[in-house]
Amino acid sequence: MNVLASQRKLNGTSAIYSSNHMNFKVKVYINRIEYSGSFGKSVLDINKVAWVKLRHGGTGVIIETTEGKKNVMVVKPSDRLAFTDAILKVQALQPKRKQFKDTQTIRIDQLEKISEGVDEIEKLATLYDKGILSQEEFETKKKQILGL
Repeated sequence: MNVLASQRKLNGTSAIYSSNHMNFKVKVYINRIEYSGSFGKSVLDINKVAWVKLRHGGTGVIIETTEGKKNVMVVKPSDRLAFTDAILKVQALQPKRKQFKDTQTIRIDQLEKISEGVDEIEKLATLYDKGILSQEEFETKKKQILGL
């Protein structure tokens, strides 16, 4: 393969995989999958492909997207593995996605510390309500427990 052909494939102007079966055309590019037939043409972003399932004993391939949509495509039985392999290779070339960071999750040991602090503040509030602690003492201890 020459350099120009490789560059076209990496730019997304030339297909990495192409198949034509029963008037259905499937092309896999670096950033998308194009599927066309009598219904028209549809384009699927390669980053939205969650999984590929080969239909048992048939010509179909089912692609489920990260949005939960299923796309059924007709691919020649002898080409189904090559089609799936092309998708996997293209996905491996994509830039790594950032890890999802859950800012609402608290580790168990941190949760225990928080609940201990809440218990202590409740005890201090009881002492304040009974007049044993002054407002200033209560606020000082509360800030100390909360780490402020």
